[in-house]
Amino acid sequence: MKLPWVLMGGMAALVAAEQVLVARKGDADIRVDAKQIRDRRIYQRVPGSAIVEFTVPFVHGPQARQQALLVDCVGRVVPDGDRLRGANLRVWVNNLLLPRDDGYFEAIAVKLKTDCPLQVRVEVDAADGNALDWLKNVGLMRIELNYKFYNRTPIRNGRQEVALELADWLSLTPGTMPTVYGVTKPKVSPPLDARVIPIRTHLLRPEDDFVEIIRRYIKDLAQPGDVVAIAESALAIMQGRVKNVGEIRPRFLARRLNRYFLPDSSLSSCYSCEMAMREIGVGRFVLATLAGLFGRLVGRSGDFYRVAGPDVAAIDDCTGTLAPYDKCVVMGPKNSDEVCRDVKARTGLEAAVVDANDLHKCQVLGISDPTLSQMVHDSLLDNPQGNGGEQTPIVLIRRHPAPKTLTQAAGRG
Repeated sequence: MKLPWVLMGGMAALVAAEQVLVARKGDADIRVDAKQIRDRRIYQRVPGSAIVEFTVPFVHGPQARQQALLVDCVGRVVPDGDRLRGANLRVWVNNLLLPRDDGYFEAIAVKLKTDCPLQVRVEVDAADGNALDWLKNVGLMRIELNYKFYNRTPIRNGRQEVALELADWLSLTPGTMPTVYGVTKPKVSPPLDARVIPIRTHLLRPEDDFVEIIRRYIKDLAQPGDVVAIAESALAIMQGRVKNVGEIRPRFLARRLNRYFLPDSSLSSCYSCEMAMREIGVGRFVLATLAGLFGRLVGRSGDFYRVAGPDVAAIDDCTGTLAPYDKCVVMGPKNSDEVCRDVKARTGLEAAVVDANDLHKCQVLGISDPTLSQMVHDSLLDNPQGNGGEQTPIVLIRRHPAPKTLTQAAGRG
C-alpha cells in the first residue's frame, strides 16, 4: 500500500523541481519606454500636409530573463473627442534594426541587454488649411503602440501610449522629408568567375514550381559541371510547409517541453515545439527529449536530434526566415533527395538542398550525387545565401574555375 504513495511523492517532487527550473529560467519581458522620446522632427511637404516623426526604444522590463521575439508593432492615434477632426492621420512604425521602405514591421529577436529603437511617423493631411496650424491647435497628441512578443510562453500583447506635446515640437524648424522611409538594399550582380554565385530571385511562394524557378534564374549563368544549391527554407515554403504563429495553438506538452531547449534553439518556442510534435508525433518527441536530457547528464550532445530526426532539426521559428515568413514557423522540406534528382533529370545540373546559417554551420539535407556532399558543405560554410533580406535562396557552385580570357592568359606571361 505504500508504493502508490511513494510514486505520488516522487511525481510531486519532479513537478516541484520542474517549477523551480522554470522560475529560474524566466521568460521575456519587453515594453516601450515612452520616457525616452528622441530625434523629434517635423516635415512639411506642402501647406496641407506634414509629418511628425520621433524614435522611441523597446527595452527589457524588470522581469526579463530571456530574449524577446518581437513579432509585430503597429500604431494609431488615440481618439480625443472632436479635437482631432479636420485631418487624415496615418501612423507608420519602423524597426530601425531591420529598417524597410515599405512600412512592414519585420519580426526580430531582441537580445537581453540590448534595445530595439522604433521610428514612429505620423502623416497629417489637413482637410482645410495649413497642417502646421492644425498641429498647433491640437497641442497634445497621443500615439498608441500595440505590439506582440513571446519567448518560452505563447504570444503576449502589449500596449503603450506615447504623449506628444506638439507645442514644443512646433518650435523646431520644419525639415525636408526624406525620400525613403527606411533602407533599400541595392541589387548586386554576381561576378561570373566566382566559385559560389548567390542568385537573387523574386519572393518565393507556395504556388511556385521549384524546377521552373531554377530554370528561370540560372539559364544565363549555369555552366557544365555547376551544382545548384537551394536553401531548405525556400524549398519548404514552395512546398507549403509554413504556418503563421498566430494560427498555431500549442498544446500543454509543447508549452512545457520547450523550456528544456537552449534560448537560441528554434524549439525553445512553444510554436516550433507544437509543429515538431505534429511532424513526428508526440511519443517520439517526448522520447527524444528524454534522450537529450540523459545525454546532457553524461556530457553528450545531439541525442535529441538523433532520435527526433533531421525533419525537426530543420525547423525555423519566427524571425528565422525573410519577410513575410518572419512571423511563421517554417518546417523542413520533404523528399529533398527526390527533388534534387528531379532537378538533375530536368536541367542536367547536379542539385543540393542545404541548411546553412551565419554560425558557420551547413548541413546537406538532400543531394542528387552523394559524392558531392563534402564539396557542397565546404563551399557554403560562409552562408552566401544569407539569413536576412538578401533574397538569394539559390546558389550556383562552380566546381571548375571559369576559363581564363586571352587577356588574363597574356598577363601571366
